[in-house]
Amino acid sequence: MQEITRLLAPGGKFLIDFLNPEVVRKTLVPYSERLDEETLIKERRSIADGFVRKKIAITHTGAHAGEPERHYEEQVKLYSLNDFETMLAQAGLHLQRVYGDYDGSEYEEMTSSRIIMTGIKGGIMES
Repeated sequence: MQEITRLLAPGGKFLIDFLNPEVVRKTLVPYSERLDEETLIKERRSIADGFVRKKIAITHTGAHAGEPERHYEEQVKLYSLNDFETMLAQAGLHLQRVYGDYDGSEYEEMTSSRIIMTGIKGGIMES
């Protein structure tokens, strides 16, 4: 949030698009695999310590079958709207609007797929 504050001029606008942690908790798929051409991608997902953690294994098939399997890990911190409101206020950013999806629908904590926030730097209110 401090970087957004640093980069925006006073009255500058921001948009933050983030996953909705409540929906992620309800709909997380713990394991999946898919074959993309000659690459098998296996993904294991879990939620621990406030993060979505994903372990990815990539195996080559076909012409590249002898190559070693590659492994990656990624994690995303689960922030609630309340967390964002606190962080934005501390950074001097004013939250103006919250949407629940790309269609512009209202945010609903238990059902919206996203938390899409718009606002400005400073306390200037738009009408």
